[in-house]
Amino acid sequence: MTTFKLKKTNVALVSNSLLAATLGISLIGCTSLCRPCVPRTQIQTNPDVIRNPTVKKNPCAAIKINPDKITRPVNYRPYQGNQTDLLEYGEKLYNDKSSSTNGHSCQSCHQDGNLFQPTFMQPYPHFVAMASNRTGLDQIELDEMVQLCMMTSMKAEPLMWNSRSLAALTTYTTKVQKAFQKSHSNPCRSKNPCAIRNPHGVRNPVALKNPRALLHVPMSIR
Repeated sequence: MTTFKLKKTNVALVSNSLLAATLGISLIGCTSLCRPCVPRTQIQTNPDVIRNPTVKKNPCAAIKINPDKITRPVNYRPYQGNQTDLLEYGEKLYNDKSSSTNGHSCQSCHQDGNLFQPTFMQPYPHFVAMASNRTGLDQIELDEMVQLCMMTSMKAEPLMWNSRSLAALTTYTTKVQKAFQKSHSNPCRSKNPCAIRNPHGVRNPVALKNPRALLHVPMSIR
């Protein structure tokens, strides 16, 4: 009886060996836990679960700028020109993507006042979190802030300090600042003076004459 079992086992092993040889699969190291035994070359990591290369840390968040590059030089005298001309030219530059190396413009980030912090309403110079994080400066002028944005958000070189371009962008950004101040200083945002307690909501004097009427008086006016 035992001999028959051994012969049957040998036949099974030989049959499996022939099948493995036909399929080109090695049975070396194969155990009953293999379900089924897959050649090593077929066991691969799914490339779709690899970390998405587009999900990277924001490059702007790591940029540190030498404060000297965006700080007004000694004896700095801004470009002087016609204010109307500077506003028109500044608006053009504000929307001009060719001023950057990454296809961005000032408008790309700040359309409809986006990304401006509440501190933007304050007169310059003042504290700006972005300037503090990038350069360590506690206060910054508006034209210096323009230079910082040129270097970080737009990946470009700073503008010439006495240039018409810098004066125009600074002038137009002042207009943007005033619009932002106006939109965020609406007196209607304060508590509505009409929301005082309704004088008609006091206890109805008629109800005082009839003690049972108090049972029908709302709890809010009892």
